[in-house]
Amino acid sequence: MYDSLSGGRMAALITDLPDPASSPDADRRQLFPKSPAANTSNVLPMRRRLTDHAERSAQAPLHLFLMRMLDEIDYGMVLLDVKAAIWHANHLARAELGRGQILHSEEGRLCTRVPGKQPALQHAIERAGQGTRSMIDLRLSGADQPGTSLALVPMGHPAEAIGNALPVLVITSRHVLCEQISLHFFAQSFGLTGAEKSVLSGLAQGQEVQEIADKKNLAVSTVRTQVKQLRFKTQSNSIRELLGKVSTLPPVVSSIKAF
Repeated sequence: MYDSLSGGRMAALITDLPDPASSPDADRRQLFPKSPAANTSNVLPMRRRLTDHAERSAQAPLHLFLMRMLDEIDYGMVLLDVKAAIWHANHLARAELGRGQILHSEEGRLCTRVPGKQPALQHAIERAGQGTRSMIDLRLSGADQPGTSLALVPMGHPAEAIGNALPVLVITSRHVLCEQISLHFFAQSFGLTGAEKSVLSGLAQGQEVQEIADKKNLAVSTVRTQVKQLRFKTQSNSIRELLGKVSTLPPVVSSIKAF
């Protein structure tokens, strides 16, 4: 499928585009007006650039694009074997492992720093390797201490696990309701002002109207007016409904990643 969609076939399709100067439909559709010679000179180099790009894409390995695809998802994702050996970790998972607060890598294996939770984590991994999904909460003691929830997903049908353990996908929870880049696109799509977007960001972080007003040195009545405008522009009957829309935005990461 990869070759047929984005490889040589794409290059062939682009190469087979009609020459603008000889296209019989050019005049009728006014895609390529007759007179300006500059029009043809602009289109032909663009067509060559598209062809070159398609040919380069045909040579790129599929797994490279799959890894980059995982890096764009706003959840940490780690692929393991049943002994917790890490096969691959996406951008956010690597950041989580690098911080080393809750999860870390020890001799290439996924481990947790939460006291007494390593056996539970290993047990959940082994169950997933046999086809059983589960979730585990890893949290340091104390109200303000960091924590995360992990979903452990078998990579295959349970019937395939007979005699052979399945690879396991570990998915970490998000630390915020919505990344700023998703909020930015949401604000753009509904025509929100900068002030309204700022209030929405505070609501998405769990702040109350009074807290938002205090942090921004605004009157509570001003923030309430902005919340009212937010609800009107996004066609939301309540703050809960508004945040429900925010929570279902596509999970796209904001940070620039180094490969």
